[in-house]
Amino acid sequence: MRSTKRYLQGCIYRHEPVVQQSSCGAAQPAARARCCFSLQVEALRQDAGRLQSDNSQLHVQLIQAKEQQAASGKDTYQEAKRLEGRIAELAFWKQQAQQQLQQADRDNAALRQRVAELVAMADQLASGTRRPSATVAGGVLGVTCHAPCTACGAGKGPPRPPRTRPPVAPGAVHAAA
Repeated sequence: MRSTKRYLQGCIYRHEPVVQQSSCGAAQPAARARCCFSLQVEALRQDAGRLQSDNSQLHVQLIQAKEQQAASGKDTYQEAKRLEGRIAELAFWKQQAQQQLQQADRDNAALRQRVAELVAMADQLASGTRRPSATVAGGVLGVTCHAPCTACGAGKGPPRPPRTRPPVAPGAVHAAA
């Protein structure tokens, strides 16, 4: 039986005519056609089963690839959003640093000008062309004295208010206020 089946399958794939002999050895065309047809159907069923199995595997692989792509896209999107936030934060800090630098440059320029004025004034004081009392009284320095100054009278502060309590005798008890 197996040798007959192999013979018939070989005939199908090689497209040769199948000759089946009866018990007496004569070829029967109807039996031959029926046998070829059943063998072809069986071969097509096997191919269909194999193709269906392959199709199922490919479908599963396609679903897995789409899920992996979606996860990768989600991760990429989140990373991009995180980096955009970081860029915005760094841009803010850059702007703050630039503003602080500009303010420091303005302060530096003002201090350099002030130092130049003070050096010029010191030179004038050293050469005797300017008097110290005129310098403080005229307010050229732009600084208020904090110690009592005889030249400008600054630093004395407002007068103190008079004491409201009379002095207490030694050994006397204070009344709670």
